[in-house]
Order: sequence, then structure tokens, then C-alpha cells
Amino acid sequence: MKRLSLAILALIGFVGVLLAQPACFPISPVGGSPGTGGSIASGGAGLGGKTHVAGAPAQTGGASTGGVTATGGKPPCSAYVEPTAPKTRKVHSPAELKAFKSKVKISGWQRDPQRQMRTRWRPTYSIGAALCSVAHTPNAWKDGTRTPFNQEWGSCTTNATGGILSTAPWVGHLTQDEVDNQIYPLATRLDPFPGTFPPDDTGSNGQSAWKAATQLGFTNVPLTAISSIDELISAMQVVSCMVGVDWYDKMFEPTQTGELVIGGKIAGGHQLHAIQVNLELKRIWFRNSWGSTYGLSRGDEVGGYVYMSFGTLQKLVNAGGEIDCPASPPVVSQRLGFGEMDTPVLP
Repeated sequence: MKRLSLAILALIGFVGVLLAQPACFPISPVGGSPGTGGSIASGGAGLGGKTHVAGAPAQTGGASTGGVTATGGKPPCSAYVEPTAPKTRKVHSPAELKAFKSKVKISGWQRDPQRQMRTRWRPTYSIGAALCSVAHTPNAWKDGTRTPFNQEWGSCTTNATGGILSTAPWVGHLTQDEVDNQIYPLATRLDPFPGTFPPDDTGSNGQSAWKAATQLGFTNVPLTAISSIDELISAMQVVSCMVGVDWYDKMFEPTQTGELVIGGKIAGGHQLHAIQVNLELKRIWFRNSWGSTYGLSRGDEVGGYVYMSFGTLQKLVNAGGEIDCPASPPVVSQRLGFGEMDTPVLP
């Protein structure tokens, strides 16, 4: 009888210990649980995942996708703001669209014939476990405004390059003249395509545009060719990037929410500045270089914002599209420099 009483008391004590534990046990809705240090369950962030799926923080030292470590580790994801869709959307007439197409010079991006070699011999952006939706902040022009570039020539590649170099962690803002009339002409001399500007407005590619910016002293950060959206998302945790793709007729007029969809014929090639990732909605946002009348706005940044779904971007990459991101850790720019911040290192 005495032994039975002791056993009952021990059981009650054990239950009491369990009830006293904090209610923050790791959760593993699909595919495994985060043990010490945490791990990604299937359905976590990465290509198409959400920042809050795959488990709460592990009890000791780890964070699951989008989570926060109990002690130390990665801080919470910062506040994320989507560009604003207008309440009403003007539908342009065929004549208006034709005039717009003739104005923007869409043949600015060309495929890199050495792309396969660049992606074979390259540093790899590791795929971080704790990824966030992230929106990079373009620096203001000298007059304090935050309008996008408005390319004058078929210089989308150098405008996208200028977009990266005018966005945190870089400080300052390149001028329209610098990207159109200094970097672009040199890029056309460095690239492997026939013709140089001026007089031949033949476009270029991202690697040549970045090389020209480097030779002119705007940066000494290497540019890395990457080949997957997973790597793009990982790189954009630290820096903005650029994407060169086939441009379809339907993309001249984004949807009311700012989406670029594939439709119609290929009008040419175009380079875009990739500046924002929404993991929950599976979107890559770009800041285009066609002025403030094209695309959505974000806060005091007037115009320029459009997005592609992960699926659309993947189709374009599969068809030969190119993704380029500044390597990490960045080196201080010769002409622009970095702001007051720790040197960013990719996860």
C-alpha cells in the first residue's frame, strides 16, 4: 500500500512538471520537426513556401522557416509593405499601347552566350533556412524624390544595374545620364554582340552592364550569375538583383495589381531590377525603368513597381532568362560607398 501511494505521488509530480512547461513546443505540421537548431519541414520557405510554415522556434537555439530563435539567432522579419494597387485602372487603347511600345525601346536585353560557363564556375548562394519576405529601399534622388529611372535608349541593362547601385546597402543615387550615356555606351563595347552605342542602339546584357559600371568606378563588387529562384530569394535577403527575360506584348500593360503575365508575341528582351520578395503570395517585385507612369507605387516611391509570380519567372528562366546578383560580402564602392551598417553576408 505504501509503495502504491509513492507511485501515485510520483506520477502526480511528473504531470505537474509537464503542466509547468511553457506552451511553446516545436510544431511540425508537415514533414518532420525542428529539433535542436530547427529544420525546414516540407512546405517551408524556399520556392513557393510561406514564412510561417514548418514549425515554431525550437526550444534551444534554432529557428524554423521564418521563425525566431528562443535565444540569439536570427531576428524577426522586418515589416513588409506591398506596393499599392490603384482603385481604378485605365485601360489603354491599341493606339496608346502602340505609341508606348515605340517609345520604350524593348530590345535592350540580349542573352549572354557565355551564360552556361558563368553558372558552372560561380560561387553559390546557400539556401538559408530562415527566409523572410523582404523589400529593399531605393535611395532618393538629389532632389529628395523616389521616382524610378526612365531610360532614354535601349539601356534597360544599365538602368537595372543603376537600380542595384542606387539601393541599400549602397548609398547615393546614380543619375540618368550616368546609366544611359556613360555606362551603356561602354557596356555595348564590352559585350559580345555586334554594334556599339552610339550610333547602334543594340542593347546589351547584365554582365556587360555591370562590368562597365565596374570599369567606370561605380562599384568593385563582383556580379554572380545564378540559375534558380531559390538562390534569388536567398540573395535578396541581403541585396537587390536583376533579371533579363523575354518580354511579351501583354507585359506592356500590367494587371491592376501590377502583375506581369505571359501573353501575345515576344516583343524583345528586357532587364528588370528585382527589389522585393513576397514569400506568402509567391511574388518577385521589380522596379522597372520606364518612369513613374508605368506600374504601381510604394509609399513615397511613385510608379515603376510590377511583379511576376514565382511560376511566371521560372518559365521565363527556363526559356533562357538570366538572373544576376551582386556577390557577398560587398566591398565598399569606389564612387558610391555603403551606408552606416554592418557588412552584409548572405545566409
